[in-house]
Amino acid sequence: KGIQIVALSIDNDGAKSVQTLINESKVDFPVYWIGKKAIAHYKIIGVPTLLIVRNGQLIEKRPGSQSRLSIEQHIKSLIRDMAQRSAS
Repeated sequence: KGIQIVALSIDNDGAKSVQTLINESKVDFPVYWIGKKAIAHYKIIGVPTLLIVRNGQLIEKRPGSQSRLSIEQHIKSLIRDMAQRSAS
């Protein structure tokens, strides 16, 4: 539905430090280590932070832990909004 989920890791110890968590969690989406530069670039104030990007532009930043249900509901709402805009 035009949505791609990725995870960005900013762990100080590099990509290896997050690999164990990725293996244990069995995530089915890509995880990229981007390091400290991303903290400044995206003005991240807490971890975890959900970043919502549309057409390469950051449109929303939601810091703090969120339930899977909350994230799913929010994404469905964004999809509905996108569909309504394209129908107009």
